[in-house]
Amino acid sequence: MSILHTKSGHKIFLIILLISALFFTGGCSRRQKSLERAIPPIAKKIPKELTLHGHTRIDDYYWLKERDNPEVIAYLEAENEYAKKAMAHTEHLQEKLVKEFQNLVEQPNQPITYRKGDYLYYERFDKGKQYPVYCRKKGSMEADEEVLLDANQLAEEHDVFALADMQVSPGQDILAYGVDTTGDRDFFTFYFKDLKTGELLSDVIPDVHRLTAWANDNRTLYYVRNNRMYSHYLGTDPSEDKFFLEDVSFLYKTKSDKYVLIFSVRYPWDWKGYLDAGDPTGQINEIIPPKLGYQCILLEHSGDKFYFLNDGRLLEIPVGSAKLEDESDVIFPQEDVNIEHFEVFKDHLVLWEKKDGMTNLHIVSLIDGMEHYLDFGESIYSVSDGQTKDLALRSLCNADFKSHILRYGYSSPTTPDSIYDCNMVTRKKMLMSQENMGPGFDPNNYQAERLWTTAKDGTRIPISLVYRKGIKKEGGNPLLLDGYGMYGVSEELGFSSFGLSLLNRGFIYAIAHVRGGGEFPSWHKEGMLLKKKNSFTDFIACARYLVDQGYTHPDRLFASGSSGGGLLIAGVITMAPELFKGVIIEVPFLDIITTIIDEDQANNSRELGNPNEKEYYEYMLSYAPYENIEPREYPNILITAGFHDTHAYYWPAAKFTAKLRAMKTDHNRLLLKTYMKGGHGGAMFSGRFESFREKAYEYAFLLDLAGIRK
Repeated sequence: MSILHTKSGHKIFLIILLISALFFTGGCSRRQKSLERAIPPIAKKIPKELTLHGHTRIDDYYWLKERDNPEVIAYLEAENEYAKKAMAHTEHLQEKLVKEFQNLVEQPNQPITYRKGDYLYYERFDKGKQYPVYCRKKGSMEADEEVLLDANQLAEEHDVFALADMQVSPGQDILAYGVDTTGDRDFFTFYFKDLKTGELLSDVIPDVHRLTAWANDNRTLYYVRNNRMYSHYLGTDPSEDKFFLEDVSFLYKTKSDKYVLIFSVRYPWDWKGYLDAGDPTGQINEIIPPKLGYQCILLEHSGDKFYFLNDGRLLEIPVGSAKLEDESDVIFPQEDVNIEHFEVFKDHLVLWEKKDGMTNLHIVSLIDGMEHYLDFGESIYSVSDGQTKDLALRSLCNADFKSHILRYGYSSPTTPDSIYDCNMVTRKKMLMSQENMGPGFDPNNYQAERLWTTAKDGTRIPISLVYRKGIKKEGGNPLLLDGYGMYGVSEELGFSSFGLSLLNRGFIYAIAHVRGGGEFPSWHKEGMLLKKKNSFTDFIACARYLVDQGYTHPDRLFASGSSGGGLLIAGVITMAPELFKGVIIEVPFLDIITTIIDEDQANNSRELGNPNEKEYYEYMLSYAPYENIEPREYPNILITAGFHDTHAYYWPAAKFTAKLRAMKTDHNRLLLKTYMKGGHGGAMFSGRFESFREKAYEYAFLLDLAGIRK
């Protein structure tokens, strides 16, 4: 007879059951209670018919784009409150992660200096402060420090704060800088500071694009506002600024200081023309528009030539030519190489060449044609153009046109972010700075790999991954798979100081190098327009391969993507939701058909297609995440958005969440966190500590689902 059928046995069973319950709830009670208290908001449905090409879509949540509607604000705030309650049980873990992040950034680091003339420019963080202090010293770092701007003071009383690219005048006595306190990230109010007296000038120009350029007279600044180019002369009324040209997206000055280059509003921005920086009152030399698909995404000048990139190729055109398409020549043609970036100096040309999915630095002498490549000594790495992480100083990187020194950034999955100076004549390189990870960090504890899988059409897709040594391929490892796949932008697996918090807790971090990026010469074209679905199926193939090879299991597999990568992940979970335990979709571009039409988004139209054309409409309809939500089970999902986002907007994320919550058949978590005072960068522009909290929240979401709560 079973003891369950005796009085004493019944008591024993109850005691065992009680002990088991106490043991179980000891680890899960806080999580269960927080989920029980959290009741998800339900957005009301207001059906709107959207008819195009004889096809009608019913959008129940179109109303959520009404930014000034109190009901929209109430819904977003209700979602934020729900997300807070649903994650309340992870608050201790979040605080622990924030402390880990803060401890890393508080490690002493050598400042990275940028030379312009007699001055060395740099930024530093004061302990406990949210924003950097921008400084310079004359001659050497032993000289007295001169504070240009203290961003902490400028950011006081603002929830969101960002600086545009700071531009020091040719005489290095006037600083032009832009401030944004909305999180918009596109439009800044520009101010001018006299660096000799420390006083602000009375000149103030609102709503300016972040890139500006000084004329060589040290008094005139060129800028773009509302897609119109102007010049401002210091001391005059900005309302009287000289108008130059319509349909301008941005401008910048060549490193040679001879020309100001002007680009049109079309993406990827066509070269529109240039003017002589030595003649502020001169006329613009306009360029005859080439055929569609012939763009200049980067342009520089040296000697009697302009150099520019077009579709991964480096071309040159004589100064004074007006017919870009007819008179430009391809230089260094290689079928298996995609050029992503280049730097021009008086005597040297440097190419960032992407080959076999990795970046090589190709240095060419413009004097004798001698060329060589830099050897990095690792198989997986990331090479940048040496810019500081703070974009405010990026115009100073490699700014000395006559220099023989190339500055570049380097990291690998096991090598912290480093800055090198390479003498292009002697070919010697020197480590100038490396991110300090503290005394407990040992790069030998981590391992990086490059894997290859095969997509459904037979194309080989690379996967980069890093993990802490000692993992076993038995399917039990939590793994975070990241991806992007848009605009020809390639992702490289470099070092992530924050990512150590995942690796040290047993996570594997991987990147799926899907088509749509720029890893290979044809990669972008094979993942855009009428081939966009390749991006999604490539990512799915990578996920399945990692499961098949024993790196992880669908119950331990997570995915993430930001902006265009958010579209990728949202599309993937509408195609293969069973593959993932949880996903993070950051500031995503989701409701692609309606958004492109309503907002007249030329850049995304050229990337994904124009839905006003039937062929593109029908193709986009076949994969658009918002249109392809069905009644089925989905993984746990965290979606983030910025209320002031002018790139991806907040409402596609809100609409996607509302529709998904109404249709999904599971009880998994679906969280929408909208940064009501932020833009496309989320909490990024609310100070570094606020960005730590954002990252800690996302990591806690992953770790909690993986059962890792310490």
